[in-house]
Amino acid sequence: RELDSRLARCTTDQTRTRTGREALIASVAASTQQLDADVTGLATLRQDVRETDEQMLRLRAQLETQDGEVRVTRAGLEEIRAEVSELDIARVTAERDLAHLEETCRDTSWIKVQAPRLMQQGRAK
Repeated sequence: RELDSRLARCTTDQTRTRTGREALIASVAASTQQLDADVTGLATLRQDVRETDEQMLRLRAQLETQDGEVRVTRAGLEEIRAEVSELDIARVTAERDLAHLEETCRDTSWIKVQAPRLMQQGRAK
């Protein structure tokens, strides 16, 4: 009996050990497959990061080029604004000079028209 009991326990232990071993083998196989899939996914992600970095460098270079163009354009705009300001001052000055000339012409015309009449009135007195 004791021998049968031991034999039954050993058989049960062996079955349990075999079942556990098979479960471990299956688990290792599944883990290996998952690891392989993760390695492949990681390689894909690394490639995506490289491509994104390259795109970022291209965009950064493009941005620097456009910034340079914007600076040049702004400098040109400031030059044009300065020229417009100078021309505006010249226009105002010319308008003022023209108004003064107009006043002088009116005064001269008035004198030319009125001088003979005033002289005749002065002789008449």
